[in-house]
Amino acid sequence: MAVSSPKQSSTVSKKMWTLGIAVVVAVALYTGGWFFAADKIKQELALQMKAQGARGLTVECGNMDVRGYPFRFELFCTKPALADLSAGGSVDVGALRTAAQVYAPWHVVWEADGPMEATLPTGEKITANWQSLQSSLQLKLGGLERSSIASDGLDIVLPTGEFETATMKIAHGEAHIRQQDGNLEMAALAKDMNLVLPGSNDPKLPTVSASIEATLAGKAGALEGNIRGKDVIRPVKGELTRLVADFGEGRVATVNGPIEVDEAGLISGTLSVEIEKFADWQPMLQQALPQNASQFESAMGAIKAMADQKGTVRVNLVLSKGQVMLGFIPLGITLPPV
Repeated sequence: MAVSSPKQSSTVSKKMWTLGIAVVVAVALYTGGWFFAADKIKQELALQMKAQGARGLTVECGNMDVRGYPFRFELFCTKPALADLSAGGSVDVGALRTAAQVYAPWHVVWEADGPMEATLPTGEKITANWQSLQSSLQLKLGGLERSSIASDGLDIVLPTGEFETATMKIAHGEAHIRQQDGNLEMAALAKDMNLVLPGSNDPKLPTVSASIEATLAGKAGALEGNIRGKDVIRPVKGELTRLVADFGEGRVATVNGPIEVDEAGLISGTLSVEIEKFADWQPMLQQALPQNASQFESAMGAIKAMADQKGTVRVNLVLSKGQVMLGFIPLGITLPPV
């Protein structure tokens, strides 16, 4: 049996000590680098918030803290808030937590605690709460490239008039947005959605699941902060790629076509509409909105004769400055400005 010489043992020992020292130095340098980067993140965010303030956009992040050592950067805020001083709108939530991996800092995930309180430029207020709200962001130099958000157990209270509100409940919702060739592409999904109208405690419309895909031409700058507020949708040309609303029992509506919104927010375009089980829609809508029963009867009466043997209607609706027409025939429906 061979026996190691004292010289060989000494050489191995020195190598182990050298390796150990190298590991300690590397860990110390990494630790120092992490905390240096964390401090720079806080400083940079403070500078960015100050810069946004000079542009009329106030951003607040109470008790800002950066955590996550050793492999993540996690930003924590209590009562974060955003206010557009020029337009008058604002929004704040209960708390915000964001995280990015050290090796992929441009990919950020975040989650927020409710409730959310938002004030529209008109002074109307929207409140919301949820069981969970999570998002993923892909950043790039100069702004945001794409974003996704998902929620469960979402409750939203919407203003519908003076001292009146409607409540919307959505079991699961998603929204996705991205830049693509200078355009803004959007997609959203809502599963098991109920709408409770003013003056009622129960939803008058059946549970609906809906999805939408749309493109706004030339509006990619909205993700870079170059286009804000109403300028995102006023004026704009785009494409409603697909809108589907499913009210159950085979009552499904599908809509697509080009759209245009003018400076006043009025919608124009030509939409292809397919409505399955068309005969079942009128009583559903009249029960939900009895005050508009006569409008539904006149608007839908002219279309019933177009149904095929399965009860499906396919028509092209013309929108002209918010007025809805079947060809050249006004249907007595006016869409509000967006």
